[in-house]
Amino acid sequence: MHVESLLSITGIFALVLVLLRLYKFFQLAFSAGNLPRYLHNGSYAFVTGSTDGIGKELAFGLAERGFNVILHGRSPTKLEAVKKELQARFPDTKLETVLADARTADPAEVADRIAHLPVSVLINNAAVGLFGGEPRFLNMASQEQVEMMMSTNVTFPTLLMRAMIPRLVQPALIVNTSSLASEFSPCKLVFYGSTKVFLNTITAGVRRELARQGIDITVQTLQVGVVTTASSVAITHARPGRLTPSPSDFARSVLDRIGGKQALVMGWPWHVLLYIAAASLPTWALEGRYSGKDDKSEDVAGQAKAKAH
Repeated sequence: MHVESLLSITGIFALVLVLLRLYKFFQLAFSAGNLPRYLHNGSYAFVTGSTDGIGKELAFGLAERGFNVILHGRSPTKLEAVKKELQARFPDTKLETVLADARTADPAEVADRIAHLPVSVLINNAAVGLFGGEPRFLNMASQEQVEMMMSTNVTFPTLLMRAMIPRLVQPALIVNTSSLASEFSPCKLVFYGSTKVFLNTITAGVRRELARQGIDITVQTLQVGVVTTASSVAITHARPGRLTPSPSDFARSVLDRIGGKQALVMGWPWHVLLYIAAASLPTWALEGRYSGKDDKSEDVAGQAKAKAH
């Protein structure tokens, strides 16, 4: 009888876990956005890191949906090229540019530059995912590379969010771009994943703080899986597919899904499967290798290189 009761309790517990996972899956996969709520007369959307990849496609998508757009990047050539391309496609859209290197820029000064514009949407998209253009173990990266990633992925979006909150035209929306790497920190992307863990935490916290103060600013975390951007393809060799969307397809999906009531937004419905797996499976079952080299020999060489910096 005792054994039967124990088995019954175990079965009920397992069923509850399964039902909770299913609930989470459907909640994330089919959650609705409400971007039009933040489209005011003449309002702007500010997208950081918008000269290529996901950021560029988000900027184009926002213009298509009626927003004026503030483009941001650290290359004046790329910034001007994207501005011309966007203006040619959407001639009625008002465009502004912010030239600033997220690694070294003062976010408060960036916010001051656009203080005269009615901004209602901020998408913190700028990020660095690789050390020196390739995935590396933390002990192989130089201090400068680690500091650069910290500045770009943590300091810049956090301080920019802080500076923009009192300037946003309400109701307003802040979206901080995260990564599935924050769920299990795969080898050679451990520090990148860790920076996104911080962003997840502060996004959730600021969301609660603003609600407590009665400030009508929605703050959301955008979880991103593998998207076939140039940097992602260099690591994963992925091709566009159900689990690996193109930047344009991904951006369209994101804009359909942000702005609702949920705190966490999965930009691509199929990525929910990966998110649930990352939360359920052991780390060793999720990790993959991002280099064909032998880890030990690469590690020794990397440590020597890191010490040189």
